[in-house]
Amino acid sequence: MRSDLEQMANQAQKLGIRTGIITNGLMLFPERYDALYLSGTKYFNISLDTIDPTIYKILRGVPLERVLRNLLSVSQKIQENDDAFITLLCVVNRLNLSKLPELAYFAQTNNMRLMLQPIQSVTSLPKTRSDEHLQPWQFSQNDLSMVQDAIENLLSSEHRVAIGNPKEYLLAIPSYVCGDIQFHNTGCNVGYTDINIDENLSLKPCWRLPAIADLQENNLKTAWFSPSFAAARRNMKIGNCPSCWLLYRERL
Repeated sequence: MRSDLEQMANQAQKLGIRTGIITNGLMLFPERYDALYLSGTKYFNISLDTIDPTIYKILRGVPLERVLRNLLSVSQKIQENDDAFITLLCVVNRLNLSKLPELAYFAQTNNMRLMLQPIQSVTSLPKTRSDEHLQPWQFSQNDLSMVQDAIENLLSSEHRVAIGNPKEYLLAIPSYVCGDIQFHNTGCNVGYTDINIDENLSLKPCWRLPAIADLQENNLKTAWFSPSFAAARRNMKIGNCPSCWLLYRERL
């Protein structure tokens, strides 16, 4: 949707910065891929939760057919450019859980890597929630054995080779999405290590937290070292923030 992606990627390439793009692929036409590739973009991460057209339309709100057409076209081009690659990004949820083997097969047969991550919005709900509080794509505590079986079946599938996540990562998904969560006081360093800027050019300490400053009006360095950002960092370090998948896995 941005007409200046190639310009930004080209500038990054001149500075020695590797660039990639995360997209649903709806507008990644072959000619757009060519322009991005020539500008230095070599990593194409495509959000693809399922190859079931009905479920995809519910989850992403756009038709799957055009996405797959673009994706397969780009895949063919990437096979000719061995310094570029495609990664499929799938958010595991209640609607696509049973379809994960199909997606893994699609990735394997088209020489793509598949990366799974659990849906995270469920963690903002109380553990006492009932099923009527859930969205169709969220899990309940009663789904734990179902999700465990699905993940174990996926791990034993011949298409497991297409999945880039470690076994331990995948085995942790069921308890997380079903709300059986015990967080450890590991602290979070994202406020120190990552610069999170949203689509409005607002600086955030984390993608789940409120903005600290508007970078259209404030200097990045000033905002980064501001008292308000320091306070947000302290809260994150003591776990006083919305729970997330990374914190659950003690990877922060």
